[in-house]
Amino acid sequence: MTMQTTRWKPDTCGCTVEYTWDDTVPQETRTHQCKTVTRCPAHAHLDTLTSYDEVGKENKSKNQAIGLLVKEHPDLKPQDIKWQIKEDRSIEIELPASKKAHKDAMNTLAKDKFLKPVTFKDEAV
Repeated sequence: MTMQTTRWKPDTCGCTVEYTWDDTVPQETRTHQCKTVTRCPAHAHLDTLTSYDEVGKENKSKNQAIGLLVKEHPDLKPQDIKWQIKEDRSIEIELPASKKAHKDAMNTLAKDKFLKPVTFKDEAV
């Protein structure tokens, strides 16, 4: 067993997460153990393990929602998709003007699919 430590700064908040994992375990079955979390203001009120869990849910939900959008619209590139985390920690993803007609369909696909609420909205003008 070789334990590794990773320091991660998600793009969904200002937290810094440090976790350990065993590099002899296949990635598909590997688990991460939270070591420390330096919490940002959005997560400061949570304890270490709860903030670790919430940060992971937010980041995973954002990534999966962008992945769903790209799967449905392969002409889009993930790096070109605008998104934001709202004050209530839900995720808003902007649909480019060319995909505006697909907003309702994307919101139907996203309903109850992710660990955190995700909404697709029209691109800000």
